[in-house]
Amino acid sequence: MEDWMWWLVAAVVLVVVAAAIAMTIARRKKLDAHRTEAGQLRERAGAGEPTIGQEEASASETRSQAVQARKEADEAQADADRAGGRAQAMEDRAEQATGRARADRDRQTEDYLQADEVDPDSKR
Repeated sequence: MEDWMWWLVAAVVLVVVAAAIAMTIARRKKLDAHRTEAGQLRERAGAGEPTIGQEEASASETRSQAVQARKEADEAQADADRAGGRAQAMEDRAEQATGRARADRDRQTEDYLQADEVDPDSKR
């Protein structure tokens, strides 16, 4: 083989080795950049933990209060329904009593009118 061929092969090998080294360095830089970014993301996520924990606790407390308020509202509705039923029964009894009183008043009026018709001293 000629000398120039050896120099050409050596140059090609050197270019391939240099490219491999450059690619390895670039890959490591890329991995390091990703590691740095991941670390920053973990740090940012970790910084939010106390706030998120407080928000979750607040949400849990609010949910508990909502359940209690719903229970109280349901109880109040049940009481209102019972009171409404009692009120309706009392209104029905009052209506019946009013009807009986009207009937009695009508009979009494009829008795007075009949007494006036029968009474000779009554002015007609």
